Amino acid sequence: MNVEVYNPMALLNLVQTCNRENLDLALQDPSTLTILERYASYEERVCSGHLGKTARFWLSMIEHTRLILMLQYLVKTNNFPLFHKCNGDMAELFFAYDGPSYSR
Repeated sequence: MNVEVYNPMALLNLVQTCNRENLDLALQDPSTLTILERYASYEERVCSGHLGKTARFWLSMIEHTRLILMLQYLVKTNNFPLFHKCNGDMAELFFAYDGPSYSR
């Protein structure tokens, strides 16, 4: 199923300059919401094992990488509340990589 993008410049502007204004413009396009909903549905299917263990593994790698990059961003922007939330989400990573002191 193809999705007809009504305002491709909104997505292009968001990719080139990621800010709140461009995000709001991109989210006003119904095709953007459709794409995001389909991707979320795809992720749910992969997490439930629809495409097998390998796909599930690689999706978990993507999620863990997102957490690590988000943690670095939060440190640089000094966003303390989200820093604590991100650390809580990363508890399983800390424990898995032999850092039980950080996982507490």
